[in-house]
Amino acid sequence: MRLAGLASSAFAAALACMGSAGSAQSIQTASHVFVSSYATRDCTVPEAHQLVARFIRAFDAGASARLDALWAKDDHDGDAGTPSFQWYSTGKPGARAGREAEDRSTLIRYFAARHRRGEQLRLVFMSRGGNSNGYFNFGFHIHRQARDLQRPGVFEGKGAAICSNAGAQLAVWSVGPRVATS
Repeated sequence: MRLAGLASSAFAAALACMGSAGSAQSIQTASHVFVSSYATRDCTVPEAHQLVARFIRAFDAGASARLDALWAKDDHDGDAGTPSFQWYSTGKPGARAGREAEDRSTLIRYFAARHRRGEQLRLVFMSRGGNSNGYFNFGFHIHRQARDLQRPGVFEGKGAAICSNAGAQLAVWSVGPRVATS
């Protein structure tokens, strides 16, 4: 079952729905071990914050292999109860929503395209978050700038991580509306 109720109604159009992962067997590549192939455990707050910082550094550097290692794989079972990649969504520019946001196979190419547009992220705020149903859920404010973004600024968002003894990986990242300034 998809988890559409996780987003506020103002955010809902920008968010895609969830999918999942997990077996107890290790799947290893030359560059990293997939966290979602291990039994999951609760994430710690520092572990989740470090994961987000590593993601932003890799995104800003256009480091495709590092980005790929930081994102959970998709088990394609459509069940959010088995933690895996769920979605990466954002509004314009570089809008990624709906089924496209749920497609893990296009994620690294998407990051490369945004890097070519000069997109840079800076974490402004990240909530302490908490664990629920195999995911560590958190909110954030992120500063976005890119050549195709007319007004750089701070946007609100939410994310989720999966943790195991192999480490932590991102499963959800949704950048929503611009944060109102007074």
